Amino acid sequence: MKFFLGNCATNPKCYMLYVWLRPYGGTLSENPIDGVEYLFPDGFQYFIYNTELLSSIGLRVPKIIVSGHYNDGDFNYAIVECFKGISFNEYMQGGGDVSIFADKIVDIMSKMSIHKRNYYGSPIETKPNYISAAQLIYNFYAEELNIASKFDNEINDLKENILVLMKKKFSEIDEKEKQEYSLVHGELTPPHIFILDDGKIGLIDIEGVKYFDLEYDWAVIDLMYGGKIPMPNNINMQKLEFYKICLQIGYVSVAADYLVNVDSNNIFFIDIREINLRNIKMLI
Repeated sequence: MKFFLGNCATNPKCYMLYVWLRPYGGTLSENPIDGVEYLFPDGFQYFIYNTELLSSIGLRVPKIIVSGHYNDGDFNYAIVECFKGISFNEYMQGGGDVSIFADKIVDIMSKMSIHKRNYYGSPIETKPNYISAAQLIYNFYAEELNIASKFDNEINDLKENILVLMKKKFSEIDEKEKQEYSLVHGELTPPHIFILDDGKIGLIDIEGVKYFDLEYDWAVIDLMYGGKIPMPNNINMQKLEFYKICLQIGYVSVAADYLVNVDSNNIFFIDIREINLRNIKMLI
């Protein structure tokens, strides 16, 4: 959970409070596949470690003012700097052109990609997973498709055709025998990238930073910004296209889950479902 301490638009001493509570039963579905923690590391310890790691390699992330554990409420917390600037989300909604910042995003990606490891997962993970990153992605998003098909009749009708598409794209990947994984953010969507008042680019929601296929980050970037940020030459295009399809399945699944279990009239998730499902249907 996140809370603003003060008005960030008018108060130079505004901070953000992050709170990590113990897990509790919610209304949204959980994906139970093995190895999900390698794909989506999440929690207090990851936030603290990744903040220091990304800062050490020259990236701009919110500075931690104080952090710790609150015994009375039994939760972890961190009070962090509130960025002064606007998110890519706000910038794009106002008609801004993200290609103006392409060089800065490429520089961020370059700084992260030079940090490599021969197994994927969180930087604090020390035990390799037993399947490839692409196989983990396949397993996770096939289950996301299964979850969505239970909520949405149209997705259920398309399920088998979408699975055929996933299998085809997965089989086309030419995997190197010796694999190295780069440091990636995992979710470089417009709300998570900030244009700061000093002209620099800042990143938030860094708990999920991990060593993974570089193509996973670039799949997000390509989907979100439509080619306005140029890719490096070493991208495995078959893997990129596979990851893009899987991510769109994930967006559809999250939207379908939310619309059924939380708010069926939410315009944001209605649009997410329709846009991504339409894109998938064009490929099957």
